[in-house]
Amino acid sequence: MVRKIKFYFNPPPPSKPHGDDSSDKQKIQVNISAFVRQIKQLAPMLREIGVSINLYSFDPPRTNDWWFDNLVTELFQVANRIEYESPSMATRMTLLPDQLYRLTHIHYSATINGGNEQILQLARQNSSTLQSLTITLQGITNISGLIQCPNGGYVSYPCLHTLKAKQWMNPGISQRPVFSSALPFPALRYLGIGYDYPFDDDSIFRGNAATLECLEMMLSQATAAMLNTYNVFTPSSHPRLKSVKLTQLSDLVPNQFASAAECMRFMLSIAPGASVREINIRSTGPELQSALLLFGEYASIQALALPGSRLSLWDAIDLIKSLPLLSDLLTLPPCLEPLPAGVAADNFLAYSLARFNPINSPFCCWQLGPHSSISSLETVECMLLLALICPSFGHVTPPIGDRVKFMAAMTDMVVKDKFKLHYPRLQRLLLDKWLKYR
Repeated sequence: MVRKIKFYFNPPPPSKPHGDDSSDKQKIQVNISAFVRQIKQLAPMLREIGVSINLYSFDPPRTNDWWFDNLVTELFQVANRIEYESPSMATRMTLLPDQLYRLTHIHYSATINGGNEQILQLARQNSSTLQSLTITLQGITNISGLIQCPNGGYVSYPCLHTLKAKQWMNPGISQRPVFSSALPFPALRYLGIGYDYPFDDDSIFRGNAATLECLEMMLSQATAAMLNTYNVFTPSSHPRLKSVKLTQLSDLVPNQFASAAECMRFMLSIAPGASVREINIRSTGPELQSALLLFGEYASIQALALPGSRLSLWDAIDLIKSLPLLSDLLTLPPCLEPLPAGVAADNFLAYSLARFNPINSPFCCWQLGPHSSISSLETVECMLLLALICPSFGHVTPPIGDRVKFMAAMTDMVVKDKFKLHYPRLQRLLLDKWLKYR
């Protein structure tokens, strides 16, 4: 049985002017209603409707005609899960929220006529049934309208387990409201905020400490201060929190941390018992190295992402050794440190194997982010050396654009270069798994 249908549109063309000819509009509306009825008859078990505007359109922004707004609204009335996606410059739809009730899932990423109020109104009027809400807000704003009605009253979402909020722009928020008595999200399990935290109190975290399982958010010093002031995270406050993804805000946003170490120390203190799935800091060099030293205090980390950081292979090995449960790592491609004085280049492999005894670790997967100035040969050498030092390591994901080149370089180095003596071991541990990406 069909339970989901997704429609793909090019930005709707402007219709020919009809003046005040209401009969033409009536005919169009009749056709829209007939089309939607056919959809219902063909898919009586339909639960989810999606509408997507062509993401590759270069048409100038414009206001859609009423017929497209009515078509989308009628389609959405068929289901209790709705999804609408449109690039910010392709089309602007007039949402008709007063005709959509008892929705359980809303996924909205578009530019709306009249700003954000229509999507916020739609969420508020479905607050008693909503289970999942994903919204992308337009321009400089926050999500206050989810919690507070225009008349000043507060809204609660008793069934909402997933909240994801982003915005087209991320300039930081200059005014953060306070909602001292609101309890908006008491059942939240997944929280993702893709811009600076929008409130000056713990409104979003209130009442869901026992249910929250996954947290993704941006961090500034102002947000850290708020979380500390309200004691949002304490060692035993969130017993079900297992996955944390934290990103340091752009330097363009005010209220930054004084250093990467300060930022990382706070990130790791949020949920010491959780599996830190991603920590995103932009710093490199000595500042990054000092921050990495903090990881030794958080031995429970199983998966770690530093997508803006490039480690030396020795730093990566020290990190693996300090985190006994680490199995997955994401960074930029690693580099090799210069050999100490007196060690000849021909002795590089022997020196490295002697320096690092085999690592008894579950570490098995390293995902490499793109970096145009990094040598594939150097990266391959790092990966092969790590495979000899860490027997459990057997899976690498090269950058998408470099995979063919990476695989060719890896094959040549294993067969012809200094690693050829270890060919049987490297082939067994790595080669077959890497080659599936070719």
